[in-house]
Amino acid sequence: MMMTLDRPDIKPMWSNCSDSLRHAGVHLAEWIMLESQKDKSWYLQDKTHHGKWAVVSVGHASDCYLRIIARELNQNCPLFISKSKKRLFGNPCIPETIEYLKKNHRKELQDSWRAFFKVLEYVHAQRNEIMHGIMPEELPVSVSVAAWGLLGLLRSIREKYAINSDAIIDRSPPIEADLLDLIRLPRLQPYMKYVETALAESCDIAHLNCCPLCGAVSVLNGRCEVCFQSVSIIECNHCGGHCIVPDDPNLAHHLELDICPSCGGEF
Repeated sequence: MMMTLDRPDIKPMWSNCSDSLRHAGVHLAEWIMLESQKDKSWYLQDKTHHGKWAVVSVGHASDCYLRIIARELNQNCPLFISKSKKRLFGNPCIPETIEYLKKNHRKELQDSWRAFFKVLEYVHAQRNEIMHGIMPEELPVSVSVAAWGLLGLLRSIREKYAINSDAIIDRSPPIEADLLDLIRLPRLQPYMKYVETALAESCDIAHLNCCPLCGAVSVLNGRCEVCFQSVSIIECNHCGGHCIVPDDPNLAHHLELDICPSCGGEF
């Protein structure tokens, strides 16, 4: 799969895409750090700066990534021919590229791609608001959408090209779990739908369980693929029933997941 990203017509786009992914990771990491500060009065300007560039960077990475997909599926994709026909690359925006892919490559793209497109449409809307207007009053919401988008892009790249997130954004541990702390919109619905659909396409649905934390049918091999929490299936000593609980005992107790839903006994 890496050979595709090394193709002469795609390599410059991948370089641009991965650079914006790294840039987004830097600004989101700074946002996370500033969020942890107790005195929040002095850093509002810095926080606004990092939030803005996180949203813009994820929007740009999304744009580049969609162009890579379109170019891979059709090397003569009309989106990349400028009206003057003097340049190789035209400038399709995210909605144009998504519409082209839906219309012309329906058979090649599984349902998970359409769910993924929804995530990127949210990103595009937030990016446009910043680029062509004023900073949104609810900037944390925009940053939440950027975090959604970055999670979706990293997952898609990992599945399609076998490139892990730490090969793009050099962080240890990987950035995904930290991004979840930024997401303030209820239950990550667009991203949740994308992950659930992708998992259902790639593995036996019987092997998936419902996450007790985020509610997604996305627990595989002891980890939720939506919220990245480790979980275990445990048996109640009182009634013999089974329940999925977080491995973190403090989290389980806080959410009252250390109590058997069948008999009320403590695990």
